[in-house]
Amino acid sequence: MQTETTLENGGASALDVVLQSRCVVDPKRMDRVVLSFRQQDGKTLEQRLLQPGQEPTGSKVYDGAEQPDGEWMLSEAGTGLVLVNRFPKDQVSRCFAHWTGKAENAVTLGLWSAKRALAPGEALKLEADYGIHSLRMNARIKARVDPDVSDGNRQSIAEPA
Repeated sequence: MQTETTLENGGASALDVVLQSRCVVDPKRMDRVVLSFRQQDGKTLEQRLLQPGQEPTGSKVYDGAEQPDGEWMLSEAGTGLVLVNRFPKDQVSRCFAHWTGKAENAVTLGLWSAKRALAPGEALKLEADYGIHSLRMNARIKARVDPDVSDGNRQSIAEPA
């Protein structure tokens, strides 16, 4: 699913604005959910969202060098599926993830544009692409092993065939 949100200031004075795009998913097993992405500083982040001994809820804002480098993925081990969110880096100033495994399972991935003062007639745009991909090999998707995973585990990464 591709989204594009554009806000144009049709008023007579400048307005401070921020755009947000977000996706909420309901994983079956929160204890198997992993958020992974390459940061803008080149480091790889792979984080299991629920940690033993901790509250089954959390949130994190990623900005600056910690921010995803135009793409991040949410996977649930054992399903063979991954949610991939791609976006133009120059349109996004911060990303956030929020998760809970309490009364219901939910993970939110969100993007924020930079805050801008829009003069009359100016516009601000935020694009995002959300897709569910299979990690299993088939005619449309191929999988490769990412040798750069820092925790020593090997993970398949979905790529268009």
